This record gives sequence, structure tokens and C-alpha cells, in this order.
Amino acid sequence: MNVAIEKADILDALETVGKVTPTRGYLPILQCVLLQANGQGIRISSSDLETVIHCDVPGHAHESGSVLFNLKAARNILKAVDDGIRVTIRTDVNNSERLTLSEEGTEYTLNTMPVGDFPTLPDAGTFAHDFECVELTNMLRDTLYAASQGDMVRPVLDAVCVRRGHDCTRVIATDGHRLVSQWDNSERLPFEATDDTNGTVQLLIPSNTVKVTLGILKKCTISQIRYNAEAKAGEERGRIALYGETPKQGLQWHIIARTTDGTYPDIESVTPGESEPPDAVIRVDRDALVKAAKKMYTVASSQNHQIRAEVGETNGLTLTVRNRETGSEATALVPAENVSGTGAKAGYNADYLIESLKYLPTGWVRMEIRSVSAAILTPEVQPNGRDTFTLVMPLRMTD
Repeated sequence: MNVAIEKADILDALETVGKVTPTRGYLPILQCVLLQANGQGIRISSSDLETVIHCDVPGHAHESGSVLFNLKAARNILKAVDDGIRVTIRTDVNNSERLTLSEEGTEYTLNTMPVGDFPTLPDAGTFAHDFECVELTNMLRDTLYAASQGDMVRPVLDAVCVRRGHDCTRVIATDGHRLVSQWDNSERLPFEATDDTNGTVQLLIPSNTVKVTLGILKKCTISQIRYNAEAKAGEERGRIALYGETPKQGLQWHIIARTTDGTYPDIESVTPGESEPPDAVIRVDRDALVKAAKKMYTVASSQNHQIRAEVGETNGLTLTVRNRETGSEATALVPAENVSGTGAKAGYNADYLIESLKYLPTGWVRMEIRSVSAAILTPEVQPNGRDTFTLVMPLRMTD
């Protein structure tokens, strides 16, 4: 194999595929990337067994072939190469265990691994569903925080749920302590189904796939999401593919990942309905409440970060903290407009409350307080025309 690639292009490609390359505690083979060159172009791929990233790199393939090499070692070498230089990457037929990277006057070599040992890379194949995804990507960004990331016991919670019908697209995430739901109508998210599901589908996107995608999007753009909600013949789970590009370098990339299998929690069962009216409803400025909650957080117990919220007789929300571990106490009064009810009290994890508020738009937030069920946070001005609400489950007050 013999290819020539601009330094900037291959470094950007390695940075992109490196989003799924484990850095520690995994098989050495997964810390490698696969470079494939043929008459159709040059492609660099990586995998963590669940998610695959392919990146098509501009360059010239003098000789076709494939090589598997350590990502970190190659990246360190390429950083030492002078800027604006075209790098030659080649393997010797007589010594395929070594890879040579060369620039004018300098050569570097590093070990390779057998290409056959690399995980089989799934083909994108055909997909039943297809829609433009700029708005969906924004919804994923605003809901990911609530997913139970890294939860091996409850894998369905380690995913973001996307429900798609002809009239609405809904994105939901929960870890059991807080829940966020956003939805948008089909005019903003055009939808096309090519199977017989009547246009109603649900898929669970692993939180790591969402994180990888959002990480790539800091420098790239995404153009399309395609997916199969159901597993194809011979596969255990459905698949999702995300396509995009790096406009500056002209890199084309796509991610293929398995969707999570299982039944997502019924959010209607945990959302308070008409039979559970709130003890109190207030209008409060988001930034003021976040600022006060952060101050209470500094005093709260390190075990559950509990703070107490109480709606008084006068306009205002009182936050209090009593830390039995240190004997510390704190109180903060947050200006608020009482809509209904007084004397309501509830305990919340300050961490969850702060993070939930941070993902709501700046401005007034309607807060429904219940002592025995979830608080509902609804922004008065919905983000980018989307409808959203957040649930924060209460804590049993210990004092």
C-alpha cells in the first residue's frame, strides 16, 4: 500500500475517528484504526464494537491495500510533521508488520497489527427511514444530559429515545431521577418511511453514539440520519447511520451504530396528571434559581446534595440546606411569582435541579411543585419553537 495525504487532512480524520477509539482498559486492537486504500479513495475507520466511524480522506492512492495501526502513535508522529506537507504512508510487501510515514528528508516507522484481527465493520446497507436532521441533532444535544450514561444494569436508560410519527418527533431521556422530553412537528422534521410501519417508529440511540456525534459536530456538519428501527435478518439489533462532512477539509464521514434493544419506560406513568394537581405553581427566573441553587449546593450533603424548596405566603421561593455531616446551614430567597398554592415543600437533588435548569432557555420558568411526585419545569419561551418539559424527582426530606 502507498498513499499520499495532506498532514492536515489525515490529522483531522484521525481526530474524527478517534472519538470512538478507547484510550485505556480495552483490547489493544480497539486502540487501532484501519486505513484502506483502493481505486475509489482512502478511508480511515475505527470501532469500539458498538459504534463504527468511517472517514473518507482526500488524497492519492498509488497502491491499494489496508493497514491497521495504533491511533495515538500515528497521531503523535504526524503532529511532528511540518505544516502544509503531504505525508506518504506505505507498507512494504516483504515486511507488512511495519508502517512507514515519510515527509521530505524524514521517515518514521511504527508497528502494525493484522488487519484480519480488526472487528468486522458493518455495512451501511439499506435503511427504512430517512430524514433531515439539523433540528433533531439540536434536540439530542438538549436531552442527552438526562440519560443514565454508562448504566450497564439498565441499558435502555443509557440511551436517548426518539419516537417518530407523521405528526410529531419526540426525543426523551431519563435516568430515573430526572426526565426531559422535547417534541417538534413533522413540518420541521420532514420524514419518509419506505416500509410498512405506517410512519410510526421508535429507536433507542446509545448515549455514547450521541456523545460521539455531538463531539464531531464541534468541527463538522451533519446532513442526514438514516436508521432501521427493527433488526435486519441475521442481526440482533437495529442500526442507525449518521452522515456528515468537514467543509474546510472536505472530509466525508459517517457513523454506524447498533441501537439499544429493550422497552423504554412509559413516561406517561411518571408524569403527574390531572389527578395529581401541584401543591404550588410559581414563575421564577431561570438564572436566578440556578444561581441560588449553586450556592446551596456548596453546603449540601455530599451524599445526596439535598436542598429543600418551599413556597411561602409572600412572593418567593425559599431554598434551604442543612448538612448534618458538617453542621452547616444555608438559606436563599429567590424572587418568584406565586401562580397558585402556598406552603408547598419538597426536597431535590441540587445537582439534578441545576443541570435540568441549565438546558432550559434563559427567562421565566413555570415550576410545579409536589411533595410526593416530580416537579415539572416548563420554559415560558420554548427553545427554537420546540415544546419541552423537564421532570425532577423529589427526595425524601430528612429533616
